[in-house]
Amino acid sequence: MAKKKRITTKIPIEPSHLNKYSPGSLQLPGVEDIWSESKNNWKASYLIWKNHGYTNDGNLIVGYLDLQQKTSSDDQSKISFYEKRVHQGGRENIIEGHVITDASQFHLPLEWELTSKFVTAEGKVVPELNYHQKAVVESEKIIRITNKKHFVEEKPEQVIHEFGLIRYLFEPDFSIDNLGSFTFLENGLIPKSGHIISEAPELYHSYENRQLKCYVQFGYGINPIEYYLDDNNLLCAAISSFSAKICNQHAAEYYNEFVSGSFNN
Repeated sequence: MAKKKRITTKIPIEPSHLNKYSPGSLQLPGVEDIWSESKNNWKASYLIWKNHGYTNDGNLIVGYLDLQQKTSSDDQSKISFYEKRVHQGGRENIIEGHVITDASQFHLPLEWELTSKFVTAEGKVVPELNYHQKAVVESEKIIRITNKKHFVEEKPEQVIHEFGLIRYLFEPDFSIDNLGSFTFLENGLIPKSGHIISEAPELYHSYENRQLKCYVQFGYGINPIEYYLDDNNLLCAAISSFSAKICNQHAAEYYNEFVSGSFNN
């Protein structure tokens, strides 16, 4: 097996020096690259980096994420996602599905569905690791069907799906003033309570003649996540102490080049 490519950067990972990565990681898209028909229909791609806790080295591409939203006539939004990550030995985890959110300001989830599978470096699916979940949110409860098993849980007062939160960040008039505390559904799987988002002007950056605003998510069960948005509220980067999602409309292409060069030589 070829030695993994290591990418060196400063401490901590920040948009101001992500362009030093190879391939050039932070490529800020134009508005026309994100919003195809209107600001209710958009698509964005992100390279996923593993950054080993803000260390000097050991940072490398481990995956990519594709997001696409379409809004129906009743203002419900369907956010489709496709994520692929590589693990040791070349095994890849593929997670895909969608979440449907309501027409409220915060895009609260109504239902979601996802499948997860692992594929070996030889292209074989590992069936015992297959995972499927479908969930419906009712007024007082969340009903989940996970690998054909039914679960019912109490619905938190304000619950926001991970990709519904990203949808909220994309709002042209995005504001954290009315959001307050919420329960965060990471990948739609695990509810994590007591989350808030705060503005962090000390982390603002100027990049390619754009001002990148920073908002930080805090809460139980996660490392703080820094969200960097430009003047059009395009989500350019989401960075925590162990991983970074960096906007790049060629993310799948770069990831495939990286994996083929690292694992198939």
